[in-house]
Amino acid sequence: MSPDEVKNSMRIYAVEALAANLLAMSSVASAPADPQRLVSRIQQQMIEGARKYRFPGVDTASSDLASAELENAVDRLMGMVRAQIAVVVEARKTRG
Repeated sequence: MSPDEVKNSMRIYAVEALAANLLAMSSVASAPADPQRLVSRIQQQMIEGARKYRFPGVDTASSDLASAELENAVDRLMGMVRAQIAVVVEARKTRG
């Protein structure tokens, strides 16, 4: 990887991590009894939307590939969200 590619990859990862942490905090605040359930519902809706979305200006096969990549990205990011929520839930248990 070139230095610019590394820089861009790290910037993307930083935005992903920030977004995941914000969603985790929001989920804990919005559904303190079961934030993981809320995240599962959000993930399901996002993946269903990705499967239905057709990317404009590309052929069907490329659009399907893009949808699959989007689904993989959503899965990975939601995994980050779940991990953050697990940390918060575990911290609550040790405090109370």
